Amino acid sequence: MRVVETAQTLEKDLAEIMAEAEVAFGDPSVYIERYLTDIRHIEIQVISDGRTVLHLGERDCTAQRRNQKLIEESPSPVLDAELRQGLADAAVALCKEVGYKNAGTVEFVFDNIERTYYFIEMNTRIQVEHPVSEMVSGIDLIKLQLQIAGGMLLNLTQDDIVITGHAIECRINAEDPENNFAPGPGKITNFRAPGGFGIRMDTHIETGYTIPPYYDSMIGKLICWGKDRDEAIARTRRALDELVIDGIITTAPFHKKILETEKFVSGDFNTAFVAQFLETELSGEPRTAPNLNWRIPRTVTGAADCSPGSTRQPRRAAQLSRLGCLWEPELRCTHYESSPSKVSLTLSMTWITTSYRPIDRYHDF
Repeated sequence: MRVVETAQTLEKDLAEIMAEAEVAFGDPSVYIERYLTDIRHIEIQVISDGRTVLHLGERDCTAQRRNQKLIEESPSPVLDAELRQGLADAAVALCKEVGYKNAGTVEFVFDNIERTYYFIEMNTRIQVEHPVSEMVSGIDLIKLQLQIAGGMLLNLTQDDIVITGHAIECRINAEDPENNFAPGPGKITNFRAPGGFGIRMDTHIETGYTIPPYYDSMIGKLICWGKDRDEAIARTRRALDELVIDGIITTAPFHKKILETEKFVSGDFNTAFVAQFLETELSGEPRTAPNLNWRIPRTVTGAADCSPGSTRQPRRAAQLSRLGCLWEPELRCTHYESSPSKVSLTLSMTWITTSYRPIDRYHDF
């Protein structure tokens, strides 16, 4: 992909990108689309039994990091009634055209400058952020989805679906925002979910649960409802304060920082908002080295070049499981610097005789 900044470079840029396509794919064909610089990500929740198509309003998923949603809310703070209805009508028309049968989400890019929208894609499944729509509509989407799968028809009309209040969802991940969002699996020593009116916590975790390092880092979803957006924000902040997940690092404090910014409270932001916030938040002096001493959580058995005192370089941690000697590597961090664009680590590795103990924490380099 290449952004063409001016008409003067179009011919040159087009020739270069076509040449790259020819080398990479054996086909120089390319397509041109409009490049939008100030956008929001807005999607419409739909449900259809194959005959009747209904929508549950929109979700605004603009608060993202590297195109991954962090905070979702409904309704969008920037749509007027005409735009809202236009998005919903477009999503319903698409489902009717293809005979869609299931819960699904039709996603759009919304141009903040020209206040118009463009279709991106349709996710033909239930999505992580579906509780936001459930909280403002009072509709159990999972129940409807199962009923449709069982051959039942919807017993609702569009007029039965009334959007009330405002809902916000925070995706709680086992990641360290101050360490470039490095995954942080490990054992949860204490878990307490927030409570109160309008608070919902969807999660599988509990005290004593060990988060494995093999899967997605999301460990829960905190969804809060309020009579309006201001109340929903205030309730979400309070719920994040009440949420207790000890033993690991999570993104919960980072979510609270986002919700406290003037930009988020105003609703006037775009998909670059979180990246810009991170650039400002992390632009200070490099932090001192955290406790980054690890034992590789694997039995290493096998190769001669991995014996202590070997002059060869040790293999990467991810490859050690294929080796064959009865020794275990230990990594020690001797220098650590972090900035928004890079993390610099100096590690020393020593070999010790096998002596197994529980692994407190794994890190992904």
